Amino acid sequence: MRQNIIISIIELIRGLAVTCWHLFVPSVTLQYPRQRWTVANRYRGLERLLLNEEGKERCVGCCLCARICPSRAIKIVTGEGEDYNKEVISFEIDIARCLFCGLCVEACPKNALTMTGEYELACYNRAGMIYTKEGLYKSPEVTKYKK
Repeated sequence: MRQNIIISIIELIRGLAVTCWHLFVPSVTLQYPRQRWTVANRYRGLERLLLNEEGKERCVGCCLCARICPSRAIKIVTGEGEDYNKEVISFEIDIARCLFCGLCVEACPKNALTMTGEYELACYNRAGMIYTKEGLYKSPEVTKYKK
């Protein structure tokens, strides 16, 4: 019985030593609104449409990204533009359904889609989670020409 008490006291002292040690170690907590996470280069965040070097749309309306999307989050409507060329009338991505798998980016033959580092996607209603073509071109630092 006396050994059990001695062992308990030794374990109690070890536990207090660990607690005291962590009092003096700097915390790793991120103060979120003031400090932001730095994401990795290959992080798959919000999708964006890219422009070519002339500032025109890269997307040609082939719908490969919509076909390969496993959650069917991408909807593309194409029509006939000037000179009887195919033109993208509407391009929508439902972020609530998106799996952020990156298959749409890999399938695009014109490199018109990219995954950004944006991770703050919260909104108050489901309608705010549907990004249209205009919203997908919104970010100026992403819409620059990239090879």
